[in-house]
Amino acid sequence: MTPSLGDVVFVCEVVAAVVLLAMWGRRARRPETSPDRSGDLRRQGPKPRSGKEAPYGG
Repeated sequence: MTPSLGDVVFVCEVVAAVVLLAMWGRRARRPETSPDRSGDLRRQGPKPRSGKEAPYGG
């Protein structure tokens, strides 16, 4: 019992749409691949100005 060509095409289109929407949503929210690393980079970036939380960046 093989599914019809229409069913296969429909499933492929749904999967592709979901993947594209997920990728677009992640890019729109956070350009970086991992939120943890981007958060660390953002925290380490401007904070050395104060010099309190980052002694090596004085």
